[in-house]
Amino acid sequence: MSLIREAEFVAALADVPALVGGPASRQAEYRREGKVRATLRWREGEIWTAVAEPDVIAVMLQLAERLRARVRGDEFETYRTPHESYLHPDDRAEKERADAVSRSMGRASRRRQWVAHACIFGTFAVLMVIVGHCSRR
Repeated sequence: MSLIREAEFVAALADVPALVGGPASRQAEYRREGKVRATLRWREGEIWTAVAEPDVIAVMLQLAERLRARVRGDEFETYRTPHESYLHPDDRAEKERADAVSRSMGRASRRRQWVAHACIFGTFAVLMVIVGHCSRR
């Protein structure tokens, strides 16, 4: 994957009317109906935004076309359109690693949950034994 230079990002903004360069050259705002809908930030050769709504993705696709780049989501999906995506071959190994980490974290979380439940059950069992023993006297 080739990184986008900051100067390329700034130059491409002129070709996407929906984007307005922000106060720093490393960011742009997507405005709709006079309001800022999303901020796009250039960082270390990539362009990021926190808003992944279809209208924002459409604008990012316009920008990506000018940069000969692609738009990739948090789940490693590459967007063809705001509503259609696929797993790009370049992302397959990274997606598999992320899925493995996620599965591992899920197992660890379930294990902690099981231990917590066992401790709660054990505490109640001990209390029941104590109450049973005390009530016999």
